Amino acid sequence: MPELSARVLAQGIIAPGAADTDELARLIAGGPGAGPTRIDRFPVAGGRCDRAFQTDARLREPGRARRAVERLAAHAGALTGCTFHVDADPLDHATRMLFACCDQVENGLGGPLPQLLGDRVGIFLGTCSAHVPSAGHLLTHTVRDTDDRSVRILLGIPEYTGILAKLYLGWEPDDPVSAHVTTTGCSASLDAIGRAAAALASGRVTHALAGGMDVVNEPLLRGFEALQSMTNAACRPYDTARQGFQLGEGAGLVLLGAAVPGRGDPGVSAFGTGLDGYRLTVPHPDGAGLRMALNRAVDQAGAPPGGVIGHGAAVPGNDETELGAYAAELSPDTPVTSLKSLFGHSLGAAGAHNVLAGLQALRLGALPGIRNLENPLKTPLRLSADPMPLRGPSVAVCSPAFGGNNAVLVLGTTGS
Repeated sequence: MPELSARVLAQGIIAPGAADTDELARLIAGGPGAGPTRIDRFPVAGGRCDRAFQTDARLREPGRARRAVERLAAHAGALTGCTFHVDADPLDHATRMLFACCDQVENGLGGPLPQLLGDRVGIFLGTCSAHVPSAGHLLTHTVRDTDDRSVRILLGIPEYTGILAKLYLGWEPDDPVSAHVTTTGCSASLDAIGRAAAALASGRVTHALAGGMDVVNEPLLRGFEALQSMTNAACRPYDTARQGFQLGEGAGLVLLGAAVPGRGDPGVSAFGTGLDGYRLTVPHPDGAGLRMALNRAVDQAGAPPGGVIGHGAAVPGNDETELGAYAAELSPDTPVTSLKSLFGHSLGAAGAHNVLAGLQALRLGALPGIRNLENPLKTPLRLSADPMPLRGPSVAVCSPAFGGNNAVLVLGTTGS
């Protein structure tokens, strides 16, 4: 992988308790969070957990979103010779959150992206389940032919979200802006941001919009219930009394551009992945894949991170394995935190949320404390409910995922 040095030009976030980056900054500085609320989108009776960290997303121009779907319908019609129509409310919640983040990125950059950036741009998104039909009434349910037949075979693929983001932001269907969607479980949006930084470093694109989104939905809730990973009790990452997590949801985006020599802007300085393929839902006992990803990222960064934003799902067994991997590769007393007790487990959006939180931590010079932590697991690393000063000017964001996928992205100063 080429040396990475991608500065962050603009950001956008929708998360529980944080509808923009200003609200995120208050949370990371210790402000009160939103907390989980009862799920009312689908039946939840009879399970261990009926609560989740949920969000609302308001678009600056709702009509703009509908026009993006209409343009996609027209483009698909031109390609297929069919005529499609669009429902009155064509957006699912995941896409609405993604578009709200697009609005924030556009505001941060100061104007329309096509006019300011041109068309050598890549869109890189990650998700666990935002493309699954039962997760919401997605494009496959809202764009139909004149006989009212779903065009799922044409548009019911993860990439539809990237294509819609391209159209929503103002590019034309035939513009060479590329759209990529990664579905590597809980590491999906971190993988997407790492891939975006690599594409920028290789010269394939001049700018990259990267992140991800996910939504609380019944299939995932039932799956995690079967794994006994969830609880209505307080989420306690890295605590001896932890019982599991609640689902979360949201979206997050960063707009990346090439670093400017001498500026020292915050951005992406390294990325590493590791696939151990141990079991579908259980990490390798020695954290082999996570250690591999961490080693690769630290070697590329050239220095150990000043702190770690970890996965910390508060699941018995998993947290010990994760901390063991960090302890094996990093210096004693390296501060480690988790945001699961602040945002819930936002799945494919978790990596993007953690990256945006890591940028705030760099600004503050400290990691946020681990909320609800009372009795930390035994480890040479530093775990605290209070803010933890960084040991250096960088933050490693770590995302283990199902299937043995592991990703580590290092944030630091670029162009120095």
